[in-house]
Amino acid sequence: MFIATYFNLLRKKVRMYYLIIGVAIFFFIWLILHVYGRFSFWGLARKHSKIFYSFIKKEDAWVIDDGALEINEEKYDGPFRLYLDGSGITIKFYGKIGEYEKSQEKFKNIVSNL
Repeated sequence: MFIATYFNLLRKKVRMYYLIIGVAIFFFIWLILHVYGRFSFWGLARKHSKIFYSFIKKEDAWVIDDGALEINEEKYDGPFRLYLDGSGITIKFYGKIGEYEKSQEKFKNIVSNL
């Protein structure tokens, strides 16, 4: 009786370990896919930095920090930094939460048509 109870508990623990490992693997895959999507955007922004700079100047989803801004951190993500090719300038900017993600997709579409 004791041995059977022990094996039932052991079997339940093994199932729990498989569940934990499965959830961890799922989270890891989700994280890689999520981060890869962001990296692909930032790679395009670096590759086409001047186009991206002119793009974010026109978009309401981005705010370029000139050093005198008071940024509400509840409404904006960042700061993000981008080196502009050829000019030797690094810009610092923020993205409006809930809007800059859409703007990223818009920029990807613009650059993919070049």
